[in-house]
Amino acid sequence: MSTTGNFLRRRMAYSMKTKKAVILYAEIHGNRPAQREYNIDEATIRQWRKQRDRIFASNSTRKAFRGPKTGANVEVEERVVNFIKDKRSQALPVTPRMLQSEALEEAADLGM
Repeated sequence: MSTTGNFLRRRMAYSMKTKKAVILYAEIHGNRPAQREYNIDEATIRQWRKQRDRIFASNSTRKAFRGPKTGANVEVEERVVNFIKDKRSQALPVTPRMLQSEALEEAADLGM
């Protein structure tokens, strides 16, 4: 948390719609006037301006960037799941290192 004066400022979650409005205002008037207008820390505005492309490409109702809800490649995941099922059916242990190695091999087989 940042401190302003004698009190602590609470962390706020802003929608992408708000971030877009602040960025547009800051591009026209500057970061400090945007800080005064929207009561948002100037460092936060600078950070948003650096992320401008990602913010304007995202859904306006979201508040943060999140990764994909599914894996990057479904086929690799399916092959790794089959590998796990095969090893477990043989009563063999499956370690994280084995999973990583198998995933890399499967990705290489698929030309990734």
